[in-house]
Amino acid sequence: FWFTLFFLTAKSEDYENRTYAGKETSITAVPFTVHLKPVGCTGALVHRQWVLTAGHCIVDEDVSTLYVALGASDSRLALYYIKADSAYLHPRYLKVYTDPDISKSAKYDVALVKLLRPAILSPYVQLLPMDTGDWPNVTSRTCVLTGYGNNIYGNTKLHQSKLHVQTSCGCISNKTVLCATAFEKGDSPCYGDSGSIMVCDSKGVAVTSQATPHSYCFDKTKAIEELQGSVCGQTNFYYLFSKLQPHFFWFQRVLSDHTDKRSRASKLKTVQFYHLSSSLQISALLVILLYFYR
Repeated sequence: FWFTLFFLTAKSEDYENRTYAGKETSITAVPFTVHLKPVGCTGALVHRQWVLTAGHCIVDEDVSTLYVALGASDSRLALYYIKADSAYLHPRYLKVYTDPDISKSAKYDVALVKLLRPAILSPYVQLLPMDTGDWPNVTSRTCVLTGYGNNIYGNTKLHQSKLHVQTSCGCISNKTVLCATAFEKGDSPCYGDSGSIMVCDSKGVAVTSQATPHSYCFDKTKAIEELQGSVCGQTNFYYLFSKLQPHFFWFQRVLSDHTDKRSRASKLKTVQFYHLSSSLQISALLVILLYFYR
């Protein structure tokens, strides 16, 4: 039971405002970022009809009440909303959800949410490219995390943090898990940032999963006690992320099996898409050419 504590609090927007989460940013800088309501998680648009988020954000939720806010620099003021049609948990996530080893839950903590209708792309709403390559042979990478989580400013604005990301932390080492520490003291994911996507070199690499105390590696009783307090902005916590690359074929299979035929042309994003405005300009040019050459 104890290892689900962070999952449960991560869904709550009202739990507390004690985090130190990064700097305010605009949705135009990260137009793939979405807010899942009413669960309060963050996610990313990876296909016009699909959102990627954390499995624990939807595991016990009634999908019929779920909707997604798009194009929002403030979680209360979205450009538009789309209701969720269905949601798909990674099949192995449920098998480890009740495992006493907390790090196992982060291995498959991914989910896809299908939207009732495809999103309309614009400078405020775009798709996130996913990194399908192997993790580079480096000790650490500098990556960014963007979310609507609680922050010291007590507002609902979109915030972004820089993090040191690596493949192992302390005793936690698994090929499907990444972990991170903050660039600045106290800067970390917090409640509401669950499901946000770690971005390295402009591509999505991992989903925000959970916090784990350093004491987990040598004193699990102490770790239980620490999880009952705040997990935000703590220097004695590892922040774990579910790596995306090992699950890419599962993502593709879900999209292939469940995407509406009319939106299949918008494949899972691995390359940049044109802005909607660019598409309209091209269409207008074609109309003019046809007029003069008919």
